[in-house]
Amino acid sequence: MSPSRCVSKGGTCCGTDLSVRDHVNDDPRTMDPNARCYTCYNSDVSVTCLGNLIRSQPIRETERYVTSEKCKQVGGTCCMKSPTYAFNPNYISDSCDNCYSGEVALPCKGKLLASSDYTAKTCAAFGGRCCDQSPNGGDAFNPRVFPDPELLTCTYCYSGLPIIRHQHSREFEMNWISLLLLGFSTAVVSIYVDEPLLYDTFPPDFMWATATSAYQIEGGWDADGKGLSIYDVWMNDSSHVTDGTSGKVACNSYYLYEKDIEALRSLGVSYYRFSISWARVLPDGIGRINQPGIDYYKRLIAALKSANIQPMVTLYHWDLPQALELMGGWLNPSIADWFEEYARLCYTEFGNDVKYWITINEPWVIAYQGYGCGNTAPGTYGPGTYTYQAAHHIILAHARAYRAYETQFKPTQQGKVGITVNINWYDPKDDQLENIEAAERALQFLGGWIANPIYGSGDYPDVMKQKVGDKSAQQGFNQSRLPEFTAEQKILVQGSADFFGLNYYTSYLTANKIQDISIIDYGYDQDIESYSDPTCYQSSFDWLTITPFGMRKTLQWIKDRFNDPEIIITENGISDRAGNLDDMMRVYYYKHNINSMLKAIKDGVRVTGYAAWSLMDNFEWGNGFTQKFGLFSIDFTTSDLNRTAKASARYFAKLVNDNGFMADQPCNNSPI
Repeated sequence: MSPSRCVSKGGTCCGTDLSVRDHVNDDPRTMDPNARCYTCYNSDVSVTCLGNLIRSQPIRETERYVTSEKCKQVGGTCCMKSPTYAFNPNYISDSCDNCYSGEVALPCKGKLLASSDYTAKTCAAFGGRCCDQSPNGGDAFNPRVFPDPELLTCTYCYSGLPIIRHQHSREFEMNWISLLLLGFSTAVVSIYVDEPLLYDTFPPDFMWATATSAYQIEGGWDADGKGLSIYDVWMNDSSHVTDGTSGKVACNSYYLYEKDIEALRSLGVSYYRFSISWARVLPDGIGRINQPGIDYYKRLIAALKSANIQPMVTLYHWDLPQALELMGGWLNPSIADWFEEYARLCYTEFGNDVKYWITINEPWVIAYQGYGCGNTAPGTYGPGTYTYQAAHHIILAHARAYRAYETQFKPTQQGKVGITVNINWYDPKDDQLENIEAAERALQFLGGWIANPIYGSGDYPDVMKQKVGDKSAQQGFNQSRLPEFTAEQKILVQGSADFFGLNYYTSYLTANKIQDISIIDYGYDQDIESYSDPTCYQSSFDWLTITPFGMRKTLQWIKDRFNDPEIIITENGISDRAGNLDDMMRVYYYKHNINSMLKAIKDGVRVTGYAAWSLMDNFEWGNGFTQKFGLFSIDFTTSDLNRTAKASARYFAKLVNDNGFMADQPCNNSPI
């Protein structure tokens, strides 16, 4: 369509240059009447410049904005990041995702204003009242719970009229899934609603913590004699990370660890889970010791203890020394010897100050993603072969490290050693027996794969041995692709942990599905299909929905299957892309997951600690800096990399301070 034809139809042309941001230019004299009009608006087809929603039609993501100034010129209000900021003049930036006129979007009065940065006073100015927690919470319309309207922020602001969701977008879902009731003016959306909170406290000696890992925060990738890790090499290829970045600097904690400790102090936590970079203390993986690397962790541990924060140390969080990978890495049976040597060094150097050790973080990720599908370092492909071999050697390496501590160090150091297993909950999609069995099979292939040898029988789950063995025979293998433990190895492995480290994030629905026998893959070996429940709230990761009920179920499953072990939640958290300080989605996630954990404790599960992932926004592996998990925000564009508390940090600090949930606890009343 030409600009002249667009104007003749009563519309407004956006221009001919697709990179031009001005989509509110209604002066036909600036346009070539013979040129093609990219987008033509009119009141019948879409919107006009005045009085309605003006939205750019981008050809590329970076070209989708109208400017704030143009938005204001046509009587609209700019929304900086998402529709949740509409009508808030404090959030006007140079460019707008959306421009609202106040007519087709949401009036300031009479409807829900979903922005956590409204003060109670601002809410009242719009004719509404602030609600502390949720649309069905008892504090709605009760101004008495907000004694300081100048300072307190609102999760929700109500006018007393029906709740209206003013814009449906993925960004809204991402930042505001803490809403328990969402709806359109014309339709009701059916979504999952969590069960009521339990107001109670945790045991007096409960361990509150946050967690990080070396490669994701330290930086200093080649400082003071550090050797290369597999991730130092993997991230040299920018195609391996979404934004082309790397962890060479990350949060720069190698130099700025005191800022991390200050953030920890403000939270009031009693423990800090961090990992040691194997390549920093043993640059070649074995043999030569790098004393500056040892000294760094001694300084960190001493500073933590001075702040009355106890270290909880992970020996291996995915960053294997590259020198060992060149010798086969986790596919080389000798890695059990190498790992024991590394563990002994750490026990010797740091063991007098460290009372909780985690040998290996998430063996499933190492085995399946690193040595199976090959989409993480070191990028080895063998989804139905190498993945099982790597996991086998991981279990044996863990057991060797545990027995070394048990026999040589535990009598004097009096610490505990465990391993961290990542388990997502699997619910059957319905009550059909085959789907119930499929859900249990999924749990055994994920959690039981690592946990059953260590906390259970000393061997792999029977269902794994049967499935992989039968399929291997049908595929022409001379023996099962799943390795076998010798009688001696079973004795070594069984009982080789003092506690069960659990990383829990999300849940799935599961059904039985017989997979193609010609495909040799750990995933296909399970004969299941699983998917996220579409009624659950979505994070910025496709795989991570908010399912707090799964926390309680997973903890009970561990208790029932693995002889009632002591359990420490070593990771639990949720991502977003915005990195906004008013991260109420994360507040909601922590509130309900931690409460679900409390219910499990009241059920009799022996959970003794909880570590939130993560202390701060950091380098999220293949997603670079595009995914944010932190309680604290970092502006990675500045050299000082200051840690700034988010709303979730304030909420978490309040939970820690109260050691639980108080019935009269305003969500914003916190020590930070």
